[in-house]
Amino acid sequence: MENYTDEQLNKLIESHRRILDNRKKYYQKVKDKEDFKVQNRARSNEWYKNDDNKNKVKQRYEENKPYLRAKSSYIYYKKSNREEYFKEKFPERWELIKDDLL
Repeated sequence: MENYTDEQLNKLIESHRRILDNRKKYYQKVKDKEDFKVQNRARSNEWYKNDDNKNKVKQRYEENKPYLRAKSSYIYYKKSNREEYFKEKFPERWELIKDDLL
């Protein structure tokens, strides 16, 4: 990785901000146009109909299933103010998510 000076870093950050602002302005300008909506819907339908994407989503879910289950359980117990009970009852789930929460 290259070493940048503070001035160069600030210039890069400002440039990136300008790019993001321009993209946002463009989207705000075209989002209500009918042809944009049609193209966007067609693109999203194509993505959902593609079996490779379905398989990718399933695979990602299967890989993260223990983590997602642990996080869901934690949120359930947290809502009822029983976080300590969760930590005692499911220590393996707590080990999975504690780094993200702390």
